[in-house]
Amino acid sequence: MTQIFVVEDDPKIRANLLFHLREEGWLPEEFETAESAWERLRPEVAYPDLLLVDVRLPGRSGIDLIRELATEDRLPPTLVI
Repeated sequence: MTQIFVVEDDPKIRANLLFHLREEGWLPEEFETAESAWERLRPEVAYPDLLLVDVRLPGRSGIDLIRELATEDRLPPTLVI
């Protein structure tokens, strides 16, 4: 089953994304901040098939998260929303 990480701080947008992804049979995991997603994206843990990340997040931005993952060669396929 396809696993998707959704990094979105707005609860309504996140709930809508999760609903539609589940409707399509995907297995989304949700994160409110880039920091919480960063913790889950450790090298020893299985990576998602897709990362959906918001640009503006509290604290570290979605772009910062992408840059840090890319710098460490740990960036899964990613869509910025």
